This record gives sequence, structure tokens and C-alpha cells, in this order.
Amino acid sequence: GILGLAHLMAKHGQRYTETAGKQFIHNVAERHYYHLLRASLQLGKELGNAPWMHKTRWPEGWLPLDTSNRNVEKIATFTTCYDWEALRSEIVANGGIRNSVLVAHMPTETSANASGTTNGLYPIRELTLIKTDNHRVNYWAAPDGDRLGEAYQSAWDIPAKDMTELYAIVQKWTDQGISADFYRKVLGDASIESTELISDYLYRVKLGLKSKYYMNQKTSAGMRQLELNIPKARPEELAAAEHDSDCEACTL
Repeated sequence: GILGLAHLMAKHGQRYTETAGKQFIHNVAERHYYHLLRASLQLGKELGNAPWMHKTRWPEGWLPLDTSNRNVEKIATFTTCYDWEALRSEIVANGGIRNSVLVAHMPTETSANASGTTNGLYPIRELTLIKTDNHRVNYWAAPDGDRLGEAYQSAWDIPAKDMTELYAIVQKWTDQGISADFYRKVLGDASIESTELISDYLYRVKLGLKSKYYMNQKTSAGMRQLELNIPKARPEELAAAEHDSDCEACTL
């Protein structure tokens, strides 16, 4: 998977909601997958291909690009930066690669905490967060937040449409799935209409997303907890504040 995309985008002045930002994400995802695939091919040459390689489509020269959703190309004008046909020919000549699968994008919560960077593909929620799980409380700050604070784009300001397009672009260069989080403000008496949920769902289907993970909501209760900043708040009270929790099934 990818770690720290939000930090990388902030450093380069890119935004999830702008065309240039989507093209930047496309380039990052292509570079990521290309070099992983080349590395797996080299390992296949040195150590042998994965067992049961004949049960996969790699020996035929399959690439995720071949079966990607064509509606993704309508999001923006994308260009490829690497010679995929040459790589395809090498894979066919080698009868496959060392790995049967290569990429699945997870939240990377444990890795983000350990390395002090941002979670996976996700935009940040706030410049500072309290991250909790059953074992610890971690006070987290966005990398270079003092210098790049205005360059970061909050997840709460990114519509579901743009988050869907982020995941669809990355899925083009992914042979497995994505833990696709979405974010929504539900403050005061606001509510989420069923028509909005249906519309968001149909757009995800249109762009070929394979899965959806968490629907994160920013509620008035959570905002009050942040304002109070109670030092002895119980874990269940902290859970109402802005935080990321650890998930044993999806950590890297």
C-alpha cells in the first residue's frame, strides 16, 4: 500500500478536489505499482515465480490496467509515464512474477503512528488528533503542520464524489482492493438524505470501486468534546472526538 499520501500532496501543493491533484495521484499510483511489479519480476527471475502461478493471469501478461474501469479516464486527462508493454513482455517471457498479488490499500494506522506520517491514501481530518485504541492514547500532529498547515486539505471539506474519484484512480493501479473511507459533516440538526447515499453508491459503482470502508461523521457531540478538552475523559468519550482507531484486521 501507500503511506503518507496527504503529506506528499501538501508538500507539492496538490489538492484532492482539483484536477491537477487527481493527475498527481494518478502519477503516484502508477509509479508505486510499476516499481512493485518490476521488483516482483526480478525476484521471480532470481528465486522462481509464485507457486500456482499457472492459476493466475500473470503468465498471459495481464495488468490491472487491462481490466480497469474506463469511466476513470473521464475524471481527468491522464497520461502514463512508464513502458508497460515492455514490462508485460518481460513478465510473459518469465512465465509470471514472484507474487500472485501485490497491492491492497489499507488504513495503515499502526504504521502511520509509528512513522509519524499520515494514514494511507486518506486526507487528514485535523492538523492535530488524539488517536486511541485499547492500549494507548497517542497525540498526533500532521507532518510539517506548522509549515504546511494551509496546504493540507481536511477530509471534512472533501465531497464524497472526490473521495470516490481518488479511490477509483488508485484502483486503476491496484490488483486487490482498497479500504475506502468517506467523510461527512453532520452538525446540529443536519441529516444525510437517502437520495445522497444512493447517489454516492451509484457513482462508486460507475467508477468500479470494489469496496467501501468507514463512513466517518463529524458530529456536534464530537465538536463539543474537542472544545471541552477534558483531560480525564474516558476512552469512550474520546471516541466521540476526532481520532483514528486501530483495526487489527487492516494494519500494516
